[in-house]
Amino acid sequence: MRADEVMELLRHARHDWMNELQLIQGYASMGKMDKVKEKTNDVMQKAEEERRLMNLNTPYLSLWLMSFNWHHPFFRLTYEVKGETVDLRHKDITLYAHCEEIIRVFERFSDSSTLYQGKVRIELHTSDRVEISVVLSGEFEDMPHLQSTIQEKEFITAVEIDDIEQYHQVTAKMNVEVKR
Repeated sequence: MRADEVMELLRHARHDWMNELQLIQGYASMGKMDKVKEKTNDVMQKAEEERRLMNLNTPYLSLWLMSFNWHHPFFRLTYEVKGETVDLRHKDITLYAHCEEIIRVFERFSDSSTLYQGKVRIELHTSDRVEISVVLSGEFEDMPHLQSTIQEKEFITAVEIDDIEQYHQVTAKMNVEVKR
């Protein structure tokens, strides 16, 4: 990564943290201590998730997840890491490439006037297997074709689609063997 790219990343991260702190300060100035506690807990949970992600030793995947919302204006993605921490450095590029490829599929079937909400869940089941779920909610075009396009990917183990009121929730799951 070039120095200017690192600076841009730091600029975005600082901006996000300042927004969080300004919200907390605003609640405090209005005497809304319950909101201050709630927002402080949210910020601490986000920092803990970031720590867990970075402890996987996956710089490409971590950077991609942490900067995702800055580069995809029609998607809001969060992430969570479940289970015992495992060093996934040797699978970093594979994990990153699989997640990026799934998002590109979702983008092909999305509408630029819709904001899609989602989560990437990294579940460390054992020392030799990791399951990653990419879950996105929103109104997608041509659901049967979206589903078949995701299922065609050799690394996908399951695709689940739930119709919830006005939108779809699509989950793409993949298992990655982490043994060397």
